[in-house]
Amino acid sequence: MIDRFTAARYKIERAEKHIAELAAIIAALPDTYASTVEPNEKGGETIKYFAPNVPKIAAEMAVIIGDAIHNLRVAVEYAYLGAVERHAVSELDSYTKFPTGETRKNVEDALKNREIDVLCPRLFDRIVSDIKPYVVGGNCLLKFLHDLDVSDKHWLLTPLMSVSVIKDIVVENENGEIITGDTFPIPGDGTFFFDFGPGCKVKDKGKITVNVVFAEIEIAMLKGVPVIGDLKDLTKSAKNVVERLGTL
Repeated sequence: MIDRFTAARYKIERAEKHIAELAAIIAALPDTYASTVEPNEKGGETIKYFAPNVPKIAAEMAVIIGDAIHNLRVAVEYAYLGAVERHAVSELDSYTKFPTGETRKNVEDALKNREIDVLCPRLFDRIVSDIKPYVVGGNCLLKFLHDLDVSDKHWLLTPLMSVSVIKDIVVENENGEIITGDTFPIPGDGTFFFDFGPGCKVKDKGKITVNVVFAEIEIAMLKGVPVIGDLKDLTKSAKNVVERLGTL
């Protein structure tokens, strides 16, 4: 039978596979947008980009995000249970859980309620002074990991697909001059139109880029931040907990 720390590492490995799967979906998003070049009323041409089935793709990504977060959260729990099993086994029961909070005092109080400060001062100090699973003055990501896992149990953590820019558009103007450039940042995820004036001919429609961010989420610090970056940071935090508790 494997120990809890080994199991925690397996959970992190599974989370990383989910994150890689999500990254592959995001990388392929530009190819899901159809595009055309059409004449316009100004005597020039218009580039049109048509959005894919955004709700379906967003739901698929939400399921993967939830799975990744849950595996990371469980990895942290396994590591803490492993540490308690080694150093304060009398407190190991169905109520034992890794403490997180808004403040250091919240975490201290949770550990003291379980007498971890008395049974194993080193474990108490490792969590409170080293791992710091609290928001104010600590590693807020560990609290966020807990909150995200709870949120996902109530409803999908649905991300927002937001077109960033369309890069490397090439247009020949009425004088035969070649002009290249990018669009300004574009909000939303719908269909986009870019008109070019009289005599302009589109030589290259460019390449659309898409950001995937957390949108409807209660954690203000994560709103509008690319999901992949958040998940990678959460993974680093979970790995740190497993390492720091495993070497206690």
